[in-house]
Amino acid sequence: MRRFGTYIFLCLFLFSACSENFKDMNPEELRIISLNKEIMCPVCPGESIDQSQNDLAIQMRLIVTKLVNENKSDEEIKEYFVERYGEVVLMEPSANGFGLIAWAVPWIAFVSTIFLVIFLIKRMSSAANSREVE
Repeated sequence: MRRFGTYIFLCLFLFSACSENFKDMNPEELRIISLNKEIMCPVCPGESIDQSQNDLAIQMRLIVTKLVNENKSDEEIKEYFVERYGEVVLMEPSANGFGLIAWAVPWIAFVSTIFLVIFLIKRMSSAANSREVE
């Protein structure tokens, strides 16, 4: 029991040590961090410019900071990068046009899987019932 308490304490300590403290940041800094997490590095697959240490990502973070300081809106900043690198630079695909497929396919697959599982369970139970009758 004592070991369990130690593990709980250690997990809570690590969790609090690894969490970022955003209370001390001004709204502009928070906005820059948020935008950096929403824009993908064109060189590093699957990494935002916030995560990537590539030179291009570093330059993109500087551009985000510059555009925020110029009072550009979030949409204008994202559009700036979309014009240069295409839709793939956004971490979250748009919900229209081709990006709609990225939103729809997982839900269609999820619902189809549920119906398939229900169908197979009913089929297996009816096959088991027919064997019992014979």
